[in-house]
Amino acid sequence: MPTEIRDHILPYKRITPNDGQYFFGYYDLQPFNLSEKYHLTHKAPFMDRLQVKGDRCEIGMIEMENGKYHTLTETGAWNFQQGSMLSWSYTDAENEIVYNDILDGDYVGVVMNIQTGKKRYLEKPVATLSPSGRHAISINFGRLYDFRPGYGYAEYRDPFYNENHSKEDGIFLIDMETGKAKLIISLDELWNYCGDHFGEDKKLNVNHITFNTD
Repeated sequence: MPTEIRDHILPYKRITPNDGQYFFGYYDLQPFNLSEKYHLTHKAPFMDRLQVKGDRCEIGMIEMENGKYHTLTETGAWNFQQGSMLSWSYTDAENEIVYNDILDGDYVGVVMNIQTGKKRYLEKPVATLSPSGRHAISINFGRLYDFRPGYGYAEYRDPFYNENHSKEDGIFLIDMETGKAKLIISLDELWNYCGDHFGEDKKLNVNHITFNTD
């Protein structure tokens, strides 16, 4: 296809500076805030390997009008496939972001106001937000790292590493207002429901979970 035709059909514009490895996150998350003034981004110090324990990644945003990059914070809970599950909050898509980080030796979710820098913490890291923004679902990202390093977090090993399907691990529901999380479906319950399809007892993991909006 001739360049002039390609550029007309598929217009493009580079928005990131040329001083690092910028990436946003997964394809089902929204990088723009409500006014489309800012585009969220991660900025990694490398791009030639997977993340390992101790690696940190910047979280920032790009001002669309002038391309200026603003550093907001950093995180130790990230990967190259989905970042830190960074997104705009559904209840304040203009000023609040949601992402995952590390606090007191565990993975947590964070809600941060980009104007004030004020943060509030969720008991569990966010895997997906409900469309209403009222709840989120959490899974074990440390366990996921053992199955698929590109989608899990490297800082802490799965506390249920030696269990195939724990009764204490599984799918957690997070109340986005209070930050509290509760186990709603355990890995053991999932195994009892579908384990017959696998035959012998095996290690179970959950990934790519979302809400049924019906």
